Amino acid sequence: MATFLQIRDEQGRKVALYTLEAEEKPPALPDGWVLELADATPLWAPPPDSVADYQFAGEAEARGIITAAECDAWVGRGEVPEALERNVERLIDDAETRRRVLLFLKGAKQFPRQHANTIALAAMFGLTEADQVDDFFTCAHRR
Repeated sequence: MATFLQIRDEQGRKVALYTLEAEEKPPALPDGWVLELADATPLWAPPPDSVADYQFAGEAEARGIITAAECDAWVGRGEVPEALERNVERLIDDAETRRRVLLFLKGAKQFPRQHANTIALAAMFGLTEADQVDDFFTCAHRR
């Protein structure tokens, strides 16, 4: 009888499923990787490279960073939520840089994960670790 297993990498991410036949030996795995009985959790997938504006704003709303009305205005009319605009004005001294960041926030239809403005915006959201930003993008992508 076959046994259905999963493989987790050194970071604990479920990266593969494996069927082990009755007399078969388990495969050799890299150091830190484990073979265990499969569960219902999905396979790990890397976070998306970018998300649409409605996904980004929707996730910010879902996390309580902005209100539903601010989300609707941001996506629908390009109105940056006041708290975000105040943070941009407070944190960016250079007027031209501040203007470019606000233009990005008002008009972006995609939020690339590695874009400098997206990274700065994530920090304004309190997402200071890469895995926090990855989780935000992964959740936003599901919207």
